Amino acid sequence: MKLMVAGGGTGGHLFPAIAVADYWTTQTPSNQKQDVFFVGTKYGLEARLVPSAGYRLYTVSQSGFKRKNGWARLVSFFQVPWSLIQALWIVYRERPDVAFGVGGYASLPGILAAFIARIPTVILEPNAAPGLANRLLAPLVDKIISPYQEVIDCFKSKKGCVLPVPVRASLLSACFKPKPWQGQGVFRILVLGGSLGARDINQILSALAVQLYALGDIDVTHQTGTQDELKIKMAYESQGILGERIHVHAFISDMAAAYAETDLVICRAGASTLAELACVKKPAILVPLPTATDNHQLKNAMAYARTGAAIVVEQKNLQKELVNRVSHFLREPEQLAHMMQCADTLQAHRSTAEFFKVCVSLVNSCTSLK
Repeated sequence: MKLMVAGGGTGGHLFPAIAVADYWTTQTPSNQKQDVFFVGTKYGLEARLVPSAGYRLYTVSQSGFKRKNGWARLVSFFQVPWSLIQALWIVYRERPDVAFGVGGYASLPGILAAFIARIPTVILEPNAAPGLANRLLAPLVDKIISPYQEVIDCFKSKKGCVLPVPVRASLLSACFKPKPWQGQGVFRILVLGGSLGARDINQILSALAVQLYALGDIDVTHQTGTQDELKIKMAYESQGILGERIHVHAFISDMAAAYAETDLVICRAGASTLAELACVKKPAILVPLPTATDNHQLKNAMAYARTGAAIVVEQKNLQKELVNRVSHFLREPEQLAHMMQCADTLQAHRSTAEFFKVCVSLVNSCTSLK
């Protein structure tokens, strides 16, 4: 079976897509990456990550509508028919068995083309606030998947299915059985801002480092993103704390190891980040990106926090609340254990396999109707 993945733009859309693609190639008879291809743009994260993951990428000319005014929005609107023609050519050339939309503006022409070609279609809405492309596509597709029941209810569709967001194979294969911090020994904090880092979190954490270390035996691993790495290293070094107690990285390639060596994660609330947290069962302080489209990161964070697996601190309050929050965990480590138990109930480890089953079932049912 051949899978078409349409969409991308950000890691929240793309990482789950690559996770599904990787699993797909291990489950299909030919066991080859030629069984999967992507439809995206030249400007999104997919332009770099999809080829590096070993998959073919076709590009269309579509760009986003939001946060644009005047001529820019008009140009984006008129790109729709041309990008649809491009996507139709791709679909009729490749003839996929199923099309998977991951959100982002490139998913709109890709899934529309699959719908016109009468190919079974599935869309994933990983965020608690549905994106524009998925809102437009929902009435046309055969299946809608989201980790949030409220999102399925928002679409008012009987085609909805609640499933965790797919996560990368390296985390699934790690078989995390973490032990909560017992109140003794080194307390290890992992700071993440997504694949590109988070400048505001970087600045606040580096400014509060001395206060954090005054709380006890704390070790920090800080992913800064490429642009901020040198600046944040210098900030820590100027306070005399860079080295044994703090480790700064532009990017962490082995996230399974990083999560395994962590007692608490401080991070943004992108969809793929939350899926990974649930998979590795790590307690977290979520700091949603305040400028995220439709404020979807705050909605993601609040929905995830309702499970009990994390707490939410808005960025505007991080400077004054972070030290007190960490201090509280140090005094009451049983709360960390409770948060890990709550994350375990989310069953995130079954996400990719269940997603594959949905796609195969859809292909089989559509084939039987022909």
